[in-house]
Amino acid sequence: TSQYISSELEDSLCRNSHFSSDDVLFIDVYKMFECSEIINIEGKKINDLSLNERMDENRIQLELQLLLYGPLCERLSSFCGRAAIDISTKVVHLTEMIKIPAINTMGRLKSNDLRYSYVFNPENREDKNAINWAEFHNGVATSLSLSLTQLNRLDMETLKSWMESQRTEGQGHEHGGVLFGLGIQGFFRCFTKADVCFNLKVGNEARIVGTLLGLAISKLK
Repeated sequence: TSQYISSELEDSLCRNSHFSSDDVLFIDVYKMFECSEIINIEGKKINDLSLNERMDENRIQLELQLLLYGPLCERLSSFCGRAAIDISTKVVHLTEMIKIPAINTMGRLKSNDLRYSYVFNPENREDKNAINWAEFHNGVATSLSLSLTQLNRLDMETLKSWMESQRTEGQGHEHGGVLFGLGIQGFFRCFTKADVCFNLKVGNEARIVGTLLGLAISKLK
């Protein structure tokens, strides 16, 4: 199953010869869509400032940001791929909140073993949209990974109670994505007009988008 591929699992794979070549290939592919691990970057060595390097600190920070930008853009656009290989594979725990993996924007320059984060400018519209939409699609991918067979077995009241239990204060764009993902699978059919109005009144742009699109697709199911 497409579960979180930890370093421990990878080590186990190397030690056990009974894994097939398909297993190895799957882990390599799945790791391409993993969003919580630090991003390893191949690049030239950047000397530490304490070694009397002529480059000033601002120049080094700019180079680091440029090195991380490309791999980070790939990560922020990878969620459709993760949804495709993850779809309907995760067990749903009805008494727990859906666990949405955090998006790690930290890079590691392998030549220096230097770790640093990409700095998003909150005043820059492109930066803001990039991370917001990535969070939204991260929620969609997480929602689509939940067992469709298991959710389809729930009666309407249980399904509605479970969906309502996922609501907490201060949820961001990820939760809007989760709602959209549930709507894609037709689960908004358990919502009354009052439930829909509640999601539209919370003032969260992502939740409103997820609710409206999810509701429209559920009506087609």
